[in-house]
Amino acid sequence: MNDTKNLEEILEILKVQEKMQDILEQQQTEIDSLKEQLEESLQLNDQLTRQNRKLQEQINALSN
Repeated sequence: MNDTKNLEEILEILKVQEKMQDILEQQQTEIDSLKEQLEESLQLNDQLTRQNRKLQEQINALSN
């Protein structure tokens, strides 16, 4: 009887661990997606920074 109870408790623990693993995998997927979005944002930011410099140079040239 005691062995059966222990096995049931172990099974419950395993079920919880499986759910936790699923959650961790989902979070990792979300993290990966956010990393991609961040990389894209950084690239766009770099492009905008370069364009702003060029525009500022053109404005400065027109002002002189």
